[in-house]
Amino acid sequence: MQCPKCAKFLKLSDISEYQVKGTQRHIQCYHCQTWLKNSGVTLMLKVIAFYVCAISIGVGYFMAEWRTITTPIAIMALIATLVSHLMDQWAETEAPKNYQSKSSSE
Repeated sequence: MQCPKCAKFLKLSDISEYQVKGTQRHIQCYHCQTWLKNSGVTLMLKVIAFYVCAISIGVGYFMAEWRTITTPIAIMALIATLVSHLMDQWAETEAPKNYQSKSSSE
């Protein structure tokens, strides 16, 4: 992934400063020390649309009489999944509240 501020690539395995609270994820770029966050709403939309698509495909496959209803639902849910995946970008933000650095807690 790429930091939106310094445009340098980040490896998720090298990120040491992060905080997760519910669906909200904060990470700190180790190049420029900028805090980045994902949108929790976009993440939830992506997950819900994926499961709606999977369930619709399963119901349409096993229950042929429902296929005319589940096919358009599956297509729209797949489109929503792909669009929300493209919209799920990291954005610059302030340091999360109640954040304690790992180096200061030792």
